[in-house]
Amino acid sequence: MFRQLDENLENLYTNWYLHELGLAWDGHIEKEALLENWHLPAVSNQYEFYATEVKKRLAKQGTKRVFVIISDAMRFEVAHELKTMIGQEKRFETTLVSQLGVLPNYTQLGMASLLPHSGLSYQPEKESSVYVDGQSSQGLDNRHSILQKVN
Repeated sequence: MFRQLDENLENLYTNWYLHELGLAWDGHIEKEALLENWHLPAVSNQYEFYATEVKKRLAKQGTKRVFVIISDAMRFEVAHELKTMIGQEKRFETTLVSQLGVLPNYTQLGMASLLPHSGLSYQPEKESSVYVDGQSSQGLDNRHSILQKVN
């Protein structure tokens, strides 16, 4: 009896609820033009990450390197504990910030938006890659090359 109930609930959740929720969000995003105006007051956007977090730290006199740990799946409590552990080392300054992610929200666009850029583009005919100022951001070598252009 419970197995059948579990299967029915899972089926409703997967095939009805998530579908309806996705349609509702899609309609809201389109109606409010949120793709073009995605922001929250007092919260920086993910696509501003390099300028607001990395570039300003590199500009500080005496700063030679900036290390960044990025995880879209790390729980805040775990990140806070890691920050505390790293901060206990006298020679390190640590900060923990959250940012408003990009839309549409998928890994390749999110990673590319963290890099320094003037513009991002998507070219599905070319490996479905996200391009940063005309250069593919697919793979470590390409992302390293993008960073080398500004550092």
